[in-house]
Amino acid sequence: MSQKFLRALYNKTKGSRNNLAEQFYLEQFCEHENKQSAVEIEAEIVDRELNQHLQNSKLLFTDIKFIDVNKAILSLRNKNSTGLDDVSNAIIRLLPPPPPPHLTFITFSFYFMLQNVHFPRRWLVAKMILLSKTKTSIVHINDTRPISLLPCFSKLYEKLFLTHFHQWIMDNGILPEEQTCFRPGHNMFTRILSIIDQNGQGLALNTATAALFVDFKSAFNQLWIKGL
Repeated sequence: MSQKFLRALYNKTKGSRNNLAEQFYLEQFCEHENKQSAVEIEAEIVDRELNQHLQNSKLLFTDIKFIDVNKAILSLRNKNSTGLDDVSNAIIRLLPPPPPPHLTFITFSFYFMLQNVHFPRRWLVAKMILLSKTKTSIVHINDTRPISLLPCFSKLYEKLFLTHFHQWIMDNGILPEEQTCFRPGHNMFTRILSIIDQNGQGLALNTATAALFVDFKSAFNQLWIKGL
């Protein structure tokens, strides 16, 4: 066979594989089908109330400073993976330090977005790469794991927002002490020891101890946010 024919055959099979993966994950990422059950109606009401409250709430404006942006850039992992804009963390970390105006422009842009409660829609579009869960040469579509690569500048902006958001949560005492995940200075082992201690106290007092464990199947793809 000629190289031209083989190349055309490869492109055709590659296109069919891409179409198969696209159809599979479109179904995986489809929105929750609302069947108007009692739980779904309640979730819709709560969601509307939350949105109404957020719209009527006064935004406590937070200032983003140049030093915050510089610190966030230095904390980025030196990765070469990129989103659809082909900009990686490694490229951002190579930006020259002051006085060149690169970081000043980035700081002003983030400041403007936060002041106007704006998040660029292009930053919500991810480049998805499929990885195999198995080591076989022929991989079934169910044995793939998607990785979504968002633009690195969106991750940088999220880092800055999370820093101020976490400080606001701590200042207002929002999270209870029992909430340990995704918090600096807290870990799951502390919660496990607490659960064991509570179970021990229940056994000593001859009382029942109740526990609820929730496991979301395909939570990354199919978790019903409003229901949660």
